Amino acid sequence: MTGQGIHPDAFASPIAASLPASRTRTLRSGDTFGVFDAGDDVSGRTGALYFRDTRHLSRLILLIDGERPVLLSSTLRDDSAELTCDLANPDLHRDGRLALERDMLHLRRSHFLWNATCFERLSVHSFAGTAQHVRLELHFAADFTDLFESRGMTRVVRGAHLEPDCGAAGVVLAYDGLDRQHRTTRLRFDPAPAVLDGEHAVFEFDIAPGETRLAFVEIACNAEPATDIGEGGQPPRLVAVPGAEIDLVAPRGCPGRLERSPHPVAVARMDVGGQELSRSWGIWTEAI
Repeated sequence: MTGQGIHPDAFASPIAASLPASRTRTLRSGDTFGVFDAGDDVSGRTGALYFRDTRHLSRLILLIDGERPVLLSSTLRDDSAELTCDLANPDLHRDGRLALERDMLHLRRSHFLWNATCFERLSVHSFAGTAQHVRLELHFAADFTDLFESRGMTRVVRGAHLEPDCGAAGVVLAYDGLDRQHRTTRLRFDPAPAVLDGEHAVFEFDIAPGETRLAFVEIACNAEPATDIGEGGQPPRLVAVPGAEIDLVAPRGCPGRLERSPHPVAVARMDVGGQELSRSWGIWTEAI
């Protein structure tokens, strides 16, 4: 056989996204704890982000071109301070044809908790030989159930879910409980998603061969807005470095506020009116 007339798809071995991991990973910080699967998703009956025994996040699922990525590895720090997983794209099809073979895109997700907030860093690196258009989706939800409901108890009467408050770079999910407590889950994204509503955010990236693109997500429980997330509002840059050493400098002449923390995965936040921070080091600093 000469192979003439045989389409390359004939030799493609289809692969589905990795099966849901049965083992869960737990992060803890003060009154906040998160239960993730091995792929860093919040899904299923047990997946959650809890704050003071209320589930402020009941779903957080990452898709690439509408497909679940394939799990490569998952690592939880010994002190349960940070969860990192490595993933790859499955075979991606468009218009019925193979558009991108598996393992051409490497995704890394890192999560940690601090100050009633879950921080996520998402990176995408391309090993493809040509430029790729990548669509990443984050599907989220907050049911605001308590620990008893999350474990199967049914309440006859519940409080009221409010309409999501969506802006250009963030969304607020809110709930008024029967105990007269107003609870919120505030999600902020950097960069601002191409599509954002009360259930999902979509990032559209054009990635050159060998290039890495980044996205950051901040999920705050019962937090007041640190910045305007309305039309044109942008969240401040978030930077995290393993360990306690942080070296950040605001642009010359730009007033800013630097917050430091003793958390094992140190957090720095600089509000500089939308301007960039100077480059530091660590796993989160490529965004600047």
